[in-house]
Amino acid sequence: MKCTSKEQDTCNVEKMGCKGCFYEENELESFIEQMTKVRPEKLNEEGLKLYNTIMRILDERDNLKKERDYYKARYLEFNERNIKRNGNY
Repeated sequence: MKCTSKEQDTCNVEKMGCKGCFYEENELESFIEQMTKVRPEKLNEEGLKLYNTIMRILDERDNLKKERDYYKARYLEFNERNIKRNGNY
């Protein structure tokens, strides 16, 4: 499925696993794997700045995933308690 130009701009389809978007999961994982093999001491100043920026973004992504998983678990616990409390379970 190919994205429309509007979908590409907003990435709405991508979030649901669109195969037409650039950031397909396996491509992203491949890019991350390649970044872990880079030797920062061999980079020039500009390359090192770019490398550090990418690594900060990846770290932030990991932190956001952990935070999302934490809040999702709390939400599910809350929902389950409310369903049991209201007798709808």
